[in-house]
Amino acid sequence: MTAFADNTGAGYDKANTSAINLRFKHQLAKIVINVANGAGIPNLTGLTVSIEGMNTNADFDLKGTAGITNISEIVAITPFDAGSNNYEAILLPVTLNNTHVVRFTVGGNTYIWTISNNNNNITAFESSKKYTFNVTINKEEVQVTGAIDVWENGGSGTGIGN
Repeated sequence: MTAFADNTGAGYDKANTSAINLRFKHQLAKIVINVANGAGIPNLTGLTVSIEGMNTNADFDLKGTAGITNISEIVAITPFDAGSNNYEAILLPVTLNNTHVVRFTVGGNTYIWTISNNNNNITAFESSKKYTFNVTINKEEVQVTGAIDVWENGGSGTGIGN
């Protein structure tokens, strides 16, 4: 996360004891994948989920420029609610292409979803945005619907810099 406050271009005086309101912004993207079993899949016991083709390393400076340096599989995303089939990941921003896939393995079978193949034509993961996908795994196909949501507000606070 980064925060920016410039006092409408006037800057801040160190002697000023007023609180400075910092507005934080996520620099990463969040995805949520809600998985359901469909036709031919009796249950999701033992389901594993992994994301492939995502950037996993980046350089970032406080001026907001990033350099991407590595692409690899992100393995074994765990459910964000214990025992549920709801998964989430925090990812570097990316323009999606056919190398960005989610792999679902259940009942000894693997099902692959190319992320850019979604009903809302989501073509990129942008910083500060949360993407929610509802995925139904059927024996013959994976069905997906998606939405872009405002990332949850983590609260606010004030501070004094000396």
